[in-house]
Amino acid sequence: MDMSLEEQVAQLTLQIQVLLNQLSARSTSLPATPSPPAPTKLLKVTTPIPFSSQQDDLNCFKAKCSLYMRLRGSEFPDDTSQMLFILSYMKGAATRTWATYKIRQVLQPTKTLLTFGEFKGKADSIFTDPNREATQHGRNSQPCDKVPTQLTS
Repeated sequence: MDMSLEEQVAQLTLQIQVLLNQLSARSTSLPATPSPPAPTKLLKVTTPIPFSSQQDDLNCFKAKCSLYMRLRGSEFPDDTSQMLFILSYMKGAATRTWATYKIRQVLQPTKTLLTFGEFKGKADSIFTDPNREATQHGRNSQPCDKVPTQLTS
């Protein structure tokens, strides 16, 4: 199965970050006798379900992305890695176009770098249901309806 451009970018970004972390660790403390690095065991947490642009999924998607990034913080040391991770899970027809544009903007900034705060604000303004309360009265509550609506860094 061929990976999409977004998946390839996300995978390469994570691999680069792991290599940079390894290089940084080696350059800051070079022992007299090389010893194998202690294995770091990350907490087990499931990856978010891809976001398809359905309004009722946004809060759940944001909460699960925040949880994943918080529990595996060493994999997301900066705004760029956090934004690329989130963008790699935007799979719906409408979100795919926006995500591809944002991936290019993050990887090839023209003037100023996009901050995580700007990214969150833009995603909220585009994908938040302006009639969320009215929409919720017409359906049963979903498991993620009660979670915070802000992404955390």
